[in-house]
Amino acid sequence: MSFFGSVAFGETVTGTLLSSDFKLTNATVSDISGPNATGNYSFTLTPVADGKVSVEIIASGITDTAGNSFTPSNPITFKADYTPPAAVISLNVVAGSVTNANKLNGKVTFGEPVKGNLSVNDFTVVNATVSNISGPDANGIYTFNLNPTANGLVAVSLNAPSITDLAGNSATPASPFDFTFDNSSATPTIFLNPVPNNASN
Repeated sequence: MSFFGSVAFGETVTGTLLSSDFKLTNATVSDISGPNATGNYSFTLTPVADGKVSVEIIASGITDTAGNSFTPSNPITFKADYTPPAAVISLNVVAGSVTNANKLNGKVTFGEPVKGNLSVNDFTVVNATVSNISGPDANGIYTFNLNPTANGLVAVSLNAPSITDLAGNSATPASPFDFTFDNSSATPTIFLNPVPNNASN
């Protein structure tokens, strides 16, 4: 994302504003134009990477009509964030394991504060249902319950682009989390060898 910027001197000025007149941190400047009739210049500021961005103008070549040079401008500082939050699903069972628990507690973490409503429709589930969704908390964590439907493989994944971080980046999908549900009781069977003639079950 680029930002449109302007430089106001408060009076009529002369001189060419150059890219070298900008003191930049983690950003580039382009499309410099001006001054207009009121002494304003415009420019485009583009952050280079995530992190702190600052811009300040040291325009010693700009003068007013009396020939006075200007002192450096006030610095503007902000944080650039282009990295989307990554959704991760966890449950109170080990991925790939076998469990007989029929109500599991789940979490969706994004690694940073996020906002937005997580809904059942954001989940893709196999052999299970999702309920009791809540969040996010201050750390960007949502909680939910997962209820297996029948014995066998259970899987849950998430795609929730409506969840964004504070910079507005949409969340990336969560990888599937799967395990096996088995709450069937084993029934022992007795065998004898040789089989008695009058054996019965």
